[in-house]
Amino acid sequence: MGAHHLRVAVLAEWAWDPSSVELDPTTGNVDRRRTASVPGPGSLDAVELGLRLGSVTAYTIGGRESDEVLRRCLAMGAASAVRAADLAGLVQALRTERFDLVLVSWRSGHQSPSPLGPMLAGLLGLPQVTAVDDLAVEGSDRALVRRRLGRGEREELAVPLPAVVAVEPGIVTPRLGSPAAVLEAEAATIPVLEAQASIAPQAVFLGYRPPRPAAPRTRAPDSGLSAEARIAEVVGLGAPERHRELVTGSAEELAARIVAFLEERGFFD
Repeated sequence: MGAHHLRVAVLAEWAWDPSSVELDPTTGNVDRRRTASVPGPGSLDAVELGLRLGSVTAYTIGGRESDEVLRRCLAMGAASAVRAADLAGLVQALRTERFDLVLVSWRSGHQSPSPLGPMLAGLLGLPQVTAVDDLAVEGSDRALVRRRLGRGEREELAVPLPAVVAVEPGIVTPRLGSPAAVLEAEAATIPVLEAQASIAPQAVFLGYRPPRPAAPRTRAPDSGLSAEARIAEVVGLGAPERHRELVTGSAEELAARIVAFLEERGFFD
């Protein structure tokens, strides 16, 4: 990982525990009285990585529901934990503190790529790297990272510090805080950064709709047909008319008719 002692800021995201999310039957909105917050995918991994590189200040954005995640960070060994009321307050704090490295998770609560890393890098004017599954620091001014690309490919880059690095979950295994550290974290006071003037679009929960069912798969038309015939087959104009026949008789007669039907359609060729 690199032995140089860095000042690291970690944005520990929080997410609702899916099993605790329920919709209010009257309004259709999420019933926040029942929701429970948990660390977002990869957030504690980013904290652990930061602890291996130097001293960590953990941040999160949100209300009191995010304090539990910050207390987890303190129990792991973070030097301090701060809750920001909004993104603008967080950016202002990061500019003031002048950290060597800013770590975030590359995955949001539903496992898709998170926009927070690129957004922070843009607002802070720092270089960024995303989808990082390995990181090592050389001296105090450069980090060597390995990015995860599509189809199992990897990319290795050298990044000047300070920088914003979005890491993949599983980059390291987060430690468990000792019982004494957990009790101390529970008693800690979490400072709050007040809301600042908006500097970025704010996310608004508009509601929830069940996903559409997958479209039925259709058989590809015969490539030997003309373009018009292929189009007709795709839209159903060229589909053969269904054949229905009611057959009566003895068991032997029914069996003979079934065999003849299959022979007519080439199943016994």
